[in-house]
Amino acid sequence: MTIYARERKTTAIQYIVTVQKLQVEILSYVMKDKYFPKKYRYILVQDIMNKANELADNVIGSNSVFPNTEERLSLRKRYLDRAIINCRQLENKFLLACRVIKEVTPESLKNITGLLLEEIGLLKNTLKNTKLIEQQKD
Repeated sequence: MTIYARERKTTAIQYIVTVQKLQVEILSYVMKDKYFPKKYRYILVQDIMNKANELADNVIGSNSVFPNTEERLSLRKRYLDRAIINCRQLENKFLLACRVIKEVTPESLKNITGLLLEEIGLLKNTLKNTKLIEQQKD
């Protein structure tokens, strides 16, 4: 059975799928000589990729913590907070790249910024809806 894109609903783990797309999109973008000449690879590209990987690690970390105690709930929320911060830091790094490298333009970053904004929204929604889950006793 085919489900049209407009009829699909957001899943609970959509933020994981989106961060993986974002990671691939960022890697593909920063490795193009057209946008980032080699002289910027150590200065900017390495930093951007490290931040993208840190974002993905925090998202995966948040999903791996089952919030069945207050401590674990707090840990999950910390991972989500860090992931949101990582998104904002990535925005800032790309803004710097736009200011320094004339080939890096807001238009060329359209896919990345779209995914970043989507990820921030998904993370904020997940953080808002994260709550303590009681385990059922047999």
